[in-house]
Amino acid sequence: MKAEPTYLALRISRLDDTHGPEWVKRGLDIAKADPRVSEIRVLDDGIVTVYFAANSIFSSDEERRRWRNEKFRIAAEWLQERTLEQFENLRKAGLTLDVPMSRYTGPLPAGFVRELARLGIELWLTPGIA
Repeated sequence: MKAEPTYLALRISRLDDTHGPEWVKRGLDIAKADPRVSEIRVLDDGIVTVYFAANSIFSSDEERRRWRNEKFRIAAEWLQERTLEQFENLRKAGLTLDVPMSRYTGPLPAGFVRELARLGIELWLTPGIA
């Protein structure tokens, strides 16, 4: 049986009529054609989820050791291009942000953790996400 791919996403919750999906996308400069984002899903209950892609390979064994999983590298690069102010603007509007993760066992890469800490984003370890 083939292992399921690691689930890693940015989740923005508590959207309202004033601060809806398009406002969030503009605020985070989410482009429709970004190859690092596999999907952006908007749920009826006021949640926008940005799914990070796994569409590139590691260029060296060192890169593989440093990142462990290509989604961590892709997410860290994507987050690195955003400013703390962008995320603070969402929080000031009453939105919450977190990164749910599932189907991964191993150490978390320092570069990924550093970006989450810089932006004040919580990491949620969620067993069994389908």
